[in-house]
Amino acid sequence: MGVPRKVICMDLGVHNSMISVLCNTDGRIPPHHYLALAYYAKHGVEKAMLKPDEILPLWGWSRVSLSRALGAGEGRIGDLVSGKAVMRPVMSMAIRQVCLGVRKVKPRPGSTWEHSNGNRYEVVLLANEHSVNEKYVTTVVYRGVNNRIWSRPLSDWHRSMRFLSDKQKRGNA
Repeated sequence: MGVPRKVICMDLGVHNSMISVLCNTDGRIPPHHYLALAYYAKHGVEKAMLKPDEILPLWGWSRVSLSRALGAGEGRIGDLVSGKAVMRPVMSMAIRQVCLGVRKVKPRPGSTWEHSNGNRYEVVLLANEHSVNEKYVTTVVYRGVNNRIWSRPLSDWHRSMRFLSDKQKRGNA
């Protein structure tokens, strides 16, 4: 990243040796550490850590889905949301990175999304995507598992829809 390890450790609030042992026994960095470092690389250290009551509204879905996205235990997220656990910079930045990343994904035909109520939908097409007339807003046309067709303005899409990766579609996430 071009930033000295000591600076990262100091900013993230972790011991210098932590960077050396970030890897699990299988040699991979735990997801929430990777996400925190990705956030750090883009935005620098955050000035204000998340408060317990800000976590789920920022995410917009259940704490189960947040724990899956972070690669952290559901109990850990539950403790953070309830205020039982202290929010550390690493986890706060990881949560923000997950939330930023989820909202950046643009719906594309064939992609699968989950509504906040748990229903899954497949995007059929984006209507008016290339329109220059402001009256014709870009609209996501999508199909539910019952084959009913729905549509929603793209500007409103991320309010209640979450992108599902191939792994999440199979139920392994």
